[in-house]
Amino acid sequence: MHHREQAGFRAVLAGCVVTGLAMTAGAQESAAERIPTIPYIDKAFGFELQIPAGWNYDRTGFFGPGGSLGLLRGAAVDGRATLQILAFRELQLPSFPEWIESFSERLGSIDGTQRVRVKGVPAAERSAAYVIAEAQIGVERTRALYYCVQFDENTVWVFSLATVLGTTVGAGDTGPEEHSMEVVVPAEFTELAETLRVFYDPQIAREIAAAQQRGEEFLARTRLEDAIRDLRIDDSVRYYEIHLAGKPIGYMTRQITREAEPLQRPGQLSNAKEGLRVRERSYRFTDNETTEVSRIDLFSSADGQTDVYELWHAQIASPGAGAPEPLITCDQCVREGRTLFSSYSTSRDEGLPEPRQPLKLDATYLGLSWARLLPALLGPQARPMHAFTVYDPETRTLITHAVTPLGEKRVPGLAETTSFAFELRTGFTETPGVVFTDASGNMLRFEAGKLILTLSDKPTIERTYGTRRDRANAPLRQGR
Repeated sequence: MHHREQAGFRAVLAGCVVTGLAMTAGAQESAAERIPTIPYIDKAFGFELQIPAGWNYDRTGFFGPGGSLGLLRGAAVDGRATLQILAFRELQLPSFPEWIESFSERLGSIDGTQRVRVKGVPAAERSAAYVIAEAQIGVERTRALYYCVQFDENTVWVFSLATVLGTTVGAGDTGPEEHSMEVVVPAEFTELAETLRVFYDPQIAREIAAAQQRGEEFLARTRLEDAIRDLRIDDSVRYYEIHLAGKPIGYMTRQITREAEPLQRPGQLSNAKEGLRVRERSYRFTDNETTEVSRIDLFSSADGQTDVYELWHAQIASPGAGAPEPLITCDQCVREGRTLFSSYSTSRDEGLPEPRQPLKLDATYLGLSWARLLPALLGPQARPMHAFTVYDPETRTLITHAVTPLGEKRVPGLAETTSFAFELRTGFTETPGVVFTDASGNMLRFEAGKLILTLSDKPTIERTYGTRRDRANAPLRQGR
């Protein structure tokens, strides 16, 4: 094993030391009762998993060990407990048993590793196995736990977590399980692993791949600048009420305008580019008295070569004694040609992700402003799915955005309005969305499972949400 690769696997082994979880084989109480969890959903790879609540998480993609793609890193508040989710992708993946054997050998070759054991999961829907690696890291004896699942013939998904067994006092110190022949996976870990729900579908993956080819051909043969020039842009502010599980929880506004973005370049004082700007503002009021505020500002140039994004989000607790300061995050992106740069900041020092490498873009990439108007660009007539690559603010990486024009459809609640429907699929979202638009591509309604956005108006929104919005904004105005 190369030194760099071994260092990566050592980070998986030693960096996943967990002191906050008492993972003993004889544990009796339920992990669901002892370890509060939150759902983690990954649209790019199509899965959902329960993970420990109250930790700091970084969804920024990273280069993992052994050529893997890192999907998630988490750390407990004390900074010692960590976890990782990795995806290993190979064009010619060996059989799953062979892959597990190779993975175990790589773990076993790391300095300090004392024992690696494997336990299969014969009843699993997909090929799956647990791997347990025990090691001596400094004075601490650790046990790293891995849950490995084969998603398709090219991908193995790995969820890793570990625990400290104790410190070494003498060479003869061993735990009661040291010589056990039985491979015991701690119940607390299996209960987390068994919450995995996979909605990745190889058939859909093949359909998206074909749709990406159509998307690339669309961008190649369509002079985007001409198609954009023909668009009828309504620059009025549109208001939408947000419903979740049948309950109104807030609102969103959207404004689309033709503008010129002043861009600074070496050797030039200024160079304004014509393009499209999309401004979105949203307020979501949750049951726990927390308000989620988002401000999204997107610019994409008419020549298809430049993007400027600012994605601002604030989590505001209900005002009152002891209320924490708002948590504010901001992702600023600049894309020129085939390269996109992202800079991320927060109002707090902790939890900052590492500066990410610039993203390299391919011929299927489409700016987020134009992605908002894909229904208008593709046209209302029914046609096969077209897929493009867009920037995903959640993971700060690239993701597929597929659109299938469905033709003329009636909008629920607006039966007399002529409208057109488009199915939207971002990555491997479990439930595709459906957007209804007018003839110019302006959104009338959006549906995705329990989430629904309905067209409203300013007086109704102000009457319903104005007071709560102003109360939520108070801490921001006060500079808290």
